[in-house]
Amino acid sequence: SSRASMKGSYLPAFPSVYGSLEPFSKKSSTLLKHFPSSSLLSLGLSRQWRPRSLVLTAPPTSVKPSSLNGFRSDRTNAVYHLHLFKSTSADEKELERLEINEDSVVFLADDDVAGKSSVVKVCGLDVGSRKKELNLEENGQTMWILFTSDLVEGQSWISTLKSIVLDQR
Repeated sequence: SSRASMKGSYLPAFPSVYGSLEPFSKKSSTLLKHFPSSSLLSLGLSRQWRPRSLVLTAPPTSVKPSSLNGFRSDRTNAVYHLHLFKSTSADEKELERLEINEDSVVFLADDDVAGKSSVVKVCGLDVGSRKKELNLEENGQTMWILFTSDLVEGQSWISTLKSIVLDQR
């Protein structure tokens, strides 16, 4: 979408390499990402949970409009993105990119997903993906399903992403 590409123009183009996002990185972790299987036959043959490096990026402070004379700054340029990589190697190519904006949703799932409980679901705007069919769609947004066995880390991601969404509203 042109809106997303204009708002995130400070970032290297998709697919970028892990090292190129360092100046914009605000948070990163290695989590498990759920990949839904395409059929019941492949359900038993494929690994549904794969380790992935997740990076949250934010625009540099010089890109954000300043708040002058007591006026609230216009937050429309403060676009955040989640980036997915296979590893944290500096030359690793990005697999997927999700824009976190005012319409994004982040929550802890009530139900188990593929044998895991307490999974984090993140819905946002798909602005870069090599294989779009690997992600679920919900209300016109792409959904990533993430898991970490470290509950504190999971809560930290939820809190961070929720505050970003609320800040943009």
